[in-house]
Amino acid sequence: MPNLIIQKILIILLYALFGISAVTQAAGQRQDLPTTSNDNPTLILEELRALPPLPKVHYSWGFPVEFFDEKHGSLAYEFVRISHSISVNASPNQNQLRFKSRLDNAVYTCARINKTEPNIPCSIAICYSPWHYRFVMGAKLTDRKYDHHIFLDSTYQTEINEFIRQMTFVKERVNASNHHYGSNVKVSAVLLNGERFSPRKKDPDWNKAVAKALDDIHAEALKVFPDARIEWYLRGKSGHYVGKLSKWYSYFTGLEKYIPSLSYTNYVVPNTELTTEIFLKTCELGDSLGVQDITPWIGLAWGRQRNILGKLEYKAWDYDVKFSYQAGVELNDFCKGLRPETYPPYDRVKVVILYTPFADDIPAFGEHFIEYCKGAVQANRQ
Repeated sequence: MPNLIIQKILIILLYALFGISAVTQAAGQRQDLPTTSNDNPTLILEELRALPPLPKVHYSWGFPVEFFDEKHGSLAYEFVRISHSISVNASPNQNQLRFKSRLDNAVYTCARINKTEPNIPCSIAICYSPWHYRFVMGAKLTDRKYDHHIFLDSTYQTEINEFIRQMTFVKERVNASNHHYGSNVKVSAVLLNGERFSPRKKDPDWNKAVAKALDDIHAEALKVFPDARIEWYLRGKSGHYVGKLSKWYSYFTGLEKYIPSLSYTNYVVPNTELTTEIFLKTCELGDSLGVQDITPWIGLAWGRQRNILGKLEYKAWDYDVKFSYQAGVELNDFCKGLRPETYPPYDRVKVVILYTPFADDIPAFGEHFIEYCKGAVQANRQ
């Protein structure tokens, strides 16, 4: 604790003595180039068209709804062509007619691309946050006043029924759209947000109940989409530095029945030492559980930084694009057994999940995504 207080004081003094620019530059913020923006879609589109598809499927969390408003959207087409997927939010708290239209347009876009016979067919990922809509609404489940008996709440089954209803609607709508367009677009992944619960070190009953809650949702997802990847957010190791010490934690219990893959967040792309360490620790956790696949959730041009008081904040972050390029190299490296033993086993990364592509509050995403793709194909930087 004393070290953290001293760190905050030093940061404040640094701001006072050298100004904000010195601190942001130390954090990896670019000072030599003008700020780029998604607001120049023509230039971004030209560069995207020149890129080959990524060597691995890249799903997304937080796909812009504007991409679904126009069937023939060029930006959406190129992004889906490159990433091999389009992600649809299946939250029940939305207009069902718009939801239906977005699913139709997602199928249409994938079908158009698949007619060009790509090596990896384009498919749909469904994004959903279970336990956020009906189950003990308003309760802060991190509050220790709640014990494992809360999982006996009458809304427990209601939440599961809501999930089943939405997944069934998705399946039926995608099937109908495929029939209409004469296509065979698949739902290849269900992306699930697991941040409503967190394990408790000294509460085995709570952890067993949490594991069951996650398993119950997972089982229902498999019933509707038996061939899809089921990917959970925050199912692995995470961490950050506090002074010279690192703090590590996990957001799932390890007691679950269904653990096809683990995940980790890469929200500090310029801090390659930390992100590599998080990846390796997640691999170690996977080894202990007999799990091979490790899935990164990566935030390009966005991430976690400390503010003037030393508090962690998540926001847009236009760091040097060389870090996004390097992330593309690493996460798309299949290794093929040719790397030395000391090289991180990135061949365990079968798919990647991008956080909020082309979001309005991440203005530099387009440029960073382009650099990431260049790194993925080992392209020469300009």
